Amino acid sequence: MPNFLQSMLKRLTDNYAQKENSNIGKLLKIIADEMNEIETAFLEIQNSRDIDQTEGATLDRVGTNVQQLRGAVSDDIYRVLIKAKIKRNISDGGIETMIDIISFILNIDKTDVKITESWPAEPATIQVDVPASAVNGLGLTLLQFAQICDLVAASGVKASTLFQGTFEFSSMEGDVETDIDKGFADDLQTTGGTLGAYYDPASSAPLPL
Repeated sequence: MPNFLQSMLKRLTDNYAQKENSNIGKLLKIIADEMNEIETAFLEIQNSRDIDQTEGATLDRVGTNVQQLRGAVSDDIYRVLIKAKIKRNISDGGIETMIDIISFILNIDKTDVKITESWPAEPATIQVDVPASAVNGLGLTLLQFAQICDLVAASGVKASTLFQGTFEFSSMEGDVETDIDKGFADDLQTTGGTLGAYYDPASSAPLPL
């Protein structure tokens, strides 16, 4: 926020004391304080239109603008749904566009999102691979995010979703390999790999997103 008082004092001619505690400085401070309040109000208005900062009823109005219902979800999840709806509204359904949308929603690098076509084994079907940890960090369930992926896909295309875990068995039969990030967890569950999951939209009822 600009320092209005200092800015006004610097504009005074040399025959005035350019100090805050001078008579002219005290007079200008009254005006500067009012300008600071106006500037603060303008910033609050600007922030209220920022999806990442607004909340409650104001966030509901943002969702209404893009025709995204809230349902019973929290502000954090609602922000994800709004962002997904905005991206869906301008999506052409292409794979590169889907990667851009999914990486944007999860706030991860595009290289962490992999989309492969299942044709010819399954026509009009794609598989979306994303890190399960990124989805969990959003507060979404894996099922909710998988449905978002299905909605982002082109019309008529089914999107199955593979959530990548980090757990792995030893690559050498009969030999023990240790890795605190990929192996079994300790008793306190502070180390160890995470399990993945798979979602097939054909086997699940749609969610009211």
